[in-house]
Amino acid sequence: MILSSLLTILLSAAAAAPERPKNAILLLVDGLSWGQLQIALDDARLRGTRLALQDILDAGHTAYCQTAPLGALVVESGAGSSAVSGGRPIANRMLGKLPDGTDVPGILELARRDGKSTGLVTTGRLTHASPAGFLSHMLLRDDEYQIAEQIAASGHDVLLGGGRSYFLPAAVAAARARGAAVLFHEDDLEKSPAGPLLGLLSEDSFPYAIDGESGPGRETVPALERMTKLALERLSRNPKGFVLVVNSRLVDELSHYNDAAGVLAEMGRTDRAAAILRDFARARPDTALVVTTNHDSGGMGMMWQAYPARFGGPDELARMRGQKASVQMMFAEIRRRELAGEKRDAALVRSVVAPKLAPGVVLNDADYDALAKSLSVGPKGAAFTYSPAAREFSRILAPHYLMGWVDGTHTSSAVPCFGMGPGTEALRGLLHHADVSGVLKSALSGTAHQ
Repeated sequence: MILSSLLTILLSAAAAAPERPKNAILLLVDGLSWGQLQIALDDARLRGTRLALQDILDAGHTAYCQTAPLGALVVESGAGSSAVSGGRPIANRMLGKLPDGTDVPGILELARRDGKSTGLVTTGRLTHASPAGFLSHMLLRDDEYQIAEQIAASGHDVLLGGGRSYFLPAAVAAARARGAAVLFHEDDLEKSPAGPLLGLLSEDSFPYAIDGESGPGRETVPALERMTKLALERLSRNPKGFVLVVNSRLVDELSHYNDAAGVLAEMGRTDRAAAILRDFARARPDTALVVTTNHDSGGMGMMWQAYPARFGGPDELARMRGQKASVQMMFAEIRRRELAGEKRDAALVRSVVAPKLAPGVVLNDADYDALAKSLSVGPKGAAFTYSPAAREFSRILAPHYLMGWVDGTHTSSAVPCFGMGPGTEALRGLLHHADVSGVLKSALSGTAHQ
């Protein structure tokens, strides 16, 4: 009798579970590898808390995902995002296109064809290659003004992020002509009308979480979890379902700077958005939720010191948590004061850096002198402006944080792919991250794939 009742319950549960999802959500954590995820999990455990990301890991399925693009082993942001979106490897520097110029339709445009609501929210520029891999088709990722034009004409229901400086009046007019309300500031979200939204909520990318979402001389931007919640509320009204991409963009940028404390804070911001998504997926068994990335950045991992023997642990994580500003913000302040006429020397660097480090992290004169000298290496106006100095700062902080980095660029390391909900059972074993697209596409009707 008991066995019969149990079998009935199991069969009823199986019957109630949808064969495929109606809704699909992707949390794309730019630059995430197992190293960034591990320090966030360890930090939460040592503080007696638990990450929403761990709940998603425990509730669902996990794969070990390779990221090689067409023609290489190491992928850059646009090709990585385009692969996750379109379901096939893309050549580096391209967005949603094959080398012969053929467009590869991505998950959001396929979902629009299927009658679903679609959206993307990001802490970066909407025009940056990572979100743009879901929103545009370009042979080269570099022309962000043209990407902005494509985004404005895309017709998606909710697009929120930064990059306002790339949306010229013609692009803004094009978005409005398609019926979108174009918002320029965080306060506009409160009074946003019904219908499509294009939120250009900062001139460039959002500030790093470690630096705060507002501050003197800076715009106030919405929290990632707030944008996530707003997108879910709007998109979930469609009875045909929706597809949403949430792009936590800045783990990648901080990893380029080998900024361990910044990464830890940014993973906290990511996890707060993940909690919103986890709760939605728990309440909606018709929803697939997937977490992955477009690539690893930096090859990050805690380490041990051989002589004298010391192993990374709670003290080192506490020092990272105690850092009060990003490496990039500290370097920018040094540069600002140098341009104002101060001499860039150990004394100037000490006056900026020392107050921003956790109590107990004490650098010596040689450290500050080496850091001052490293700031003269490399171009001042190009991408990764302060990478030589960032590598030097990482070396200086290594005895205090016991954090190791391979480099300040992307690596070929395999990355996490995990999820919960119908369809995510395909996330197992060794995959390519382009295979994630198949899980997301399981929410679409058969005709939408054509």
